[in-house]
Amino acid sequence: MMAFARGDAVKFEPGTQWAYSQTGFLVLGKVIEIVTGASYYDYLREHIFTPAGMTNTDNYQLDLVTPDLAVGYDRETTDNGVVYRKNLFRYLLRGSSAAGAYSTRKS
Repeated sequence: MMAFARGDAVKFEPGTQWAYSQTGFLVLGKVIEIVTGASYYDYLREHIFTPAGMTNTDNYQLDLVTPDLAVGYDRETTDNGVVYRKNLFRYLLRGSSAAGAYSTRKS
């Protein structure tokens, strides 16, 4: 993910303005890994999800089977009518610090 951040220009002097930044959240995830020595995923699981009782929440790998994880669909209107397509291909294979955690139902 850090390859996406390399070469991005700073939009303003730090501390002078505020703006939401996907790239900033990617960098934050890397900072968490460097400071804690844990992977971003392990850190979230141990320090956020588990203490909050979110035992069915994680950055699941979408190419693996995740029990009880719903698959999303996008509705598309075509000349032949309405078509529903799985939206899995619109997202990264696994979430990051910029987005992508999922919660499944509790069994």
